[in-house]
Amino acid sequence: MTQGLRRGSLVIFAGSTGMGKTTFALNLAYNISAYSKVPVVYGSYDSPPQELIYKLLASQSEIESGRIKSSRLTETEWPVLGEAITAVRDLPLFFFDRACSSLQEICSYLLEVEKQAGKPAGVLVLDQLQLLPLIKSGNENDIEQLIVDLRCLAEDQQICVILLAQANPTAELRNGHLPHLNDLPAINAMQAWAEVIAFLHRDEYWSPDSPMRGEAELIIAKNRDNPVGTIRFEFMPQYSRFSAPAQTAEPTRLQPTRLKHLPLIDQGLAC
Repeated sequence: MTQGLRRGSLVIFAGSTGMGKTTFALNLAYNISAYSKVPVVYGSYDSPPQELIYKLLASQSEIESGRIKSSRLTETEWPVLGEAITAVRDLPLFFFDRACSSLQEICSYLLEVEKQAGKPAGVLVLDQLQLLPLIKSGNENDIEQLIVDLRCLAEDQQICVILLAQANPTAELRNGHLPHLNDLPAINAMQAWAEVIAFLHRDEYWSPDSPMRGEAELIIAKNRDNPVGTIRFEFMPQYSRFSAPAQTAEPTRLQPTRLKHLPLIDQGLAC
């Protein structure tokens, strides 16, 4: 639906607390770095990078991250974890934390990644908007300026910037809790400068008896020059993983077996 993540673009993934934004971004980062062999840089302002590594290992080994951290594994699980560690270790996937507190420091880190990886990074993930030290006072004007600066960074560095954002709590008071564009801060700037704006939504978070248990929706609300719509996933929080539903009827649902092998294209990144 997005025709790939394009260099020079700003992509925003938003949602309420508990929707799985970080897990979704990590899944994207892994797939891009593993299958397109493109260096991915993950700015972790919400969780320590070590916690994200545990999530990645859980996703690849299908062992709960809590058990990995405590080393409470069975004899047959240790080799599986070893394979996951090898797979994650060999990825062109790089993490930084709050130590990168300015756009200049982020650019310097991107340069170091290029030297280490032998080619420039293709994707920069910033998790998440409201926690970025780049925002000084937290008012609307600062956020609007940051959105513009991030789009300029994407164009200058020829990189796709993925920005995670916390939706305003208005969705929590709405019947059905479906997110709207107006739930986002600085929405005018986001609509003007972002290529894609999408929301993660899990109905079971609000309704434990929901018929959509174990499912998540990615609601693409803005998609420049491409259609908008909803993509459904299976969500396995114990393994920090999103995947395609077992039975896929709608043509808009993602097919990982097909997308894994998309080549890197001239103007964008296949993920």
